[in-house]
Amino acid sequence: MKPFHDGELEQAVRNLQSRMQQKEAVHGIPGLKKGDKSKYVLEAMDYIGAHYNDPGITVGSIAQSLGISEGHLSHMFKKETDYTLLSYLTRYRIHKSMELLRDCRLKVYEVAEQVGYRDVTYFSATFKKVVGISPSEYQDTCPRTKEYIEDDTGNLL
Repeated sequence: MKPFHDGELEQAVRNLQSRMQQKEAVHGIPGLKKGDKSKYVLEAMDYIGAHYNDPGITVGSIAQSLGISEGHLSHMFKKETDYTLLSYLTRYRIHKSMELLRDCRLKVYEVAEQVGYRDVTYFSATFKKVVGISPSEYQDTCPRTKEYIEDDTGNLL
C-alpha cells in the first residue's frame, strides 16, 4: 500500500464523481444521446426510465409493451446505442442509485430496493463493477450536511 496524505483519497474520489457527473448524458449513460434513435429505441428508453424500479422488468416485458419481438428490439437497441437493453437498464439503475446515495439519508439496502434490486449483495457487486467503489464507499464520500437547531439562547440542540 502506498502512503496517502490526509484527504488525498477523498479528493480523488470527489474528482472522479465530478468527472462522471459532467459526462452524464440522457438517462445518466455517458455518451448516449436520444437525438438519432428510432421510435422503438426511444420508447424502450422511456419505458426503462418509467419502470427501472420494477424488479421484474425484462427484455420481454419491454418488447411486449412496445408491441414488437424481443429479438427485433434487442437488435435495434444494440445497433443504435452500442448497449444491450439489460446493460442499459443496469447503468440506468446505477445512475439513479448514485443520486439516492448522494442524499445520504437512505441505507444501501433501501437504495437497492428503490432502484429494482431484490438482492442487496448483487446490487453492491454490480454498483462496484460499474462505478469502481462500493455503494457504502460512494455514500461515505458524499458531503454530509448537518442541520443544527439552536434554542433561544443560541445553544445547539
